Amino acid sequence: MNKKNQNIKKNKKIKFYIRITVLVLITVIGCYGIIKAPKSDTDILERELAENERLLQQANRPKADTTEPSDTNFTQTESPESARPEPSPVQTGSNASSPIKISGNDAYETETPKYDSDKTDSAENDQSSTAKPDTGSSLTPYPDGSSDGKADKNSVKQDKDKTDLPDKSGEDISVIGDSVFLGASPSFKELYKDAVIDAKVSRQVSQGLEIAKELDKNGRLGATVIISLGTNGNFNESTGQELIDYLGTDRTIYWINAYGKKLDIQDDVNRTIKKLADENDNVHVISWAKKAKNHSDWFYQDGIHLNKDGQEGFAKFVSGAINGEE
Repeated sequence: MNKKNQNIKKNKKIKFYIRITVLVLITVIGCYGIIKAPKSDTDILERELAENERLLQQANRPKADTTEPSDTNFTQTESPESARPEPSPVQTGSNASSPIKISGNDAYETETPKYDSDKTDSAENDQSSTAKPDTGSSLTPYPDGSSDGKADKNSVKQDKDKTDLPDKSGEDISVIGDSVFLGASPSFKELYKDAVIDAKVSRQVSQGLEIAKELDKNGRLGATVIISLGTNGNFNESTGQELIDYLGTDRTIYWINAYGKKLDIQDDVNRTIKKLADENDNVHVISWAKKAKNHSDWFYQDGIHLNKDGQEGFAKFVSGAINGEE
């Protein structure tokens, strides 16, 4: 009996020491992980975004009109003598008109020029032949290119990639974006120095319409509009369509879809963006999600915002997409 009790006590001691050993190992491993773990880059990211936002506000600030009044704004009153036209010089040759005859102070007459009668007759014949209206059966095409105003939707879709490319300076490019584009804005500006970029942290798709109206009001809404919204939350298709309707069919719209290593709304948001592009012929999807998943080294630790390499890669990728290279 005593021997049995001794064995029980011995087993309890062994289990106790095992637990202590495991606890010590866990503590050591945890401390090692803390020491070796990379320092949080949140502060760096926040400072970078704040600085980029400041630079964009400065770039988008209306410039003061410093134009000096020109002397051409003032006109001198001409005297009757100076207002009177000078007589034309006498021309010579077979086709020259007779000199101007002046009768009275302000009356000016010219004799009808004499032209070669054969040339005149042929010119009249040419004019009459070209002036005849076309009485054939062809109909005047509608703006959509059809004869009845009902263009084939599939043929319109096929022309979707044949849009005008943006100006190299970016003068006709406007961007409505969130913090992802905000981070990459300096790199994009290096490619398109005159592009207008309005991007802010935590911006939702629902705020895009007001931004578009403000840009339009200030004459800064270009023919090419890049939308970089959707990372910060789901949105209804009707909300996106309202923004597209305001921008109008005369503009070419590129919508950059969402990406994040742990962004749980990514698939839902990107389905909505794709559906909007399918239903609007002037809307194109820039598939950032497809490109980004192959470049994990482009991101800060949050897996959404871009480091220096990522910013340059993002800007070049978007540039290639709007120029038909991607």
